[in-house]
Amino acid sequence: MKTITLLLAYITITTINGQNINVLNDSLCGGKMSQHLDMQGHFNIHYWSDKFYQYRISESADSLSIVKPKIVDSGALMIEFQSSFPDVFNGDYFLVKTSGNNSKKIAVCNSDTSNPYDCYGFEFLSKIDKFYVLKYSGFETQGYLTFNTEDSLFYYTQGMPMFSKDFDKLFAFGYYSHMRSGLVIDFIEFKNFRKLSFEVASYSTLEDWNVLYYENTGNYGLAFSLSKSPIYAENEESDFEIVEGKECVLRVIID
Repeated sequence: MKTITLLLAYITITTINGQNINVLNDSLCGGKMSQHLDMQGHFNIHYWSDKFYQYRISESADSLSIVKPKIVDSGALMIEFQSSFPDVFNGDYFLVKTSGNNSKKIAVCNSDTSNPYDCYGFEFLSKIDKFYVLKYSGFETQGYLTFNTEDSLFYYTQGMPMFSKDFDKLFAFGYYSHMRSGLVIDFIEFKNFRKLSFEVASYSTLEDWNVLYYENTGNYGLAFSLSKSPIYAENEESDFEIVEGKECVLRVIID
């Protein structure tokens, strides 16, 4: 009788901010793939075998529609935003308030900026439903800001945000490279507020992703698979050998 293990690892996490976890041991992926979680709310994180990963995707409601922002004229959108929200953006500064009751005054780089290290470049990309989407860039950093007109808060993501068709969920995937490199997966739910930023550092590649919808509960989830390549180094014989890990694919579902 053959036994197949479908669930490789399972954890439930509630309201953890900036916690490093390393649940990927040698039995899962041949060496640790460093992870970092920054989250508010309750999430389940599952690490599945390929068979059950594909099953969970197939049982989800048929291909949930994802809405991607359409890029528009940045100048016109900036004027509209400044006119509608003068307390948030006055042309020289943004007052960025986030869901953690934090606020930060951020200078916009322009020709009069004396120190480019103390300012950011901003580009208005799109307005979609109740959201404005901006791209920001600064000294060795860049990403996206999504402004919600209903709560007047900004939400950071590493990648370009996408939305569920009811505009209650935001999803984003983005790579970064500063001091170290990695992939960040962002998942935000607005009505019953919760948010998660799942960072996998170093040598991982996003192979595929799917947004899941559980028809029986009305809940959403996010399924994605990551590949990890081994690290090679040259030895004394001018040959290359593996110094860390082995090639593998990790399949993750967050809901």
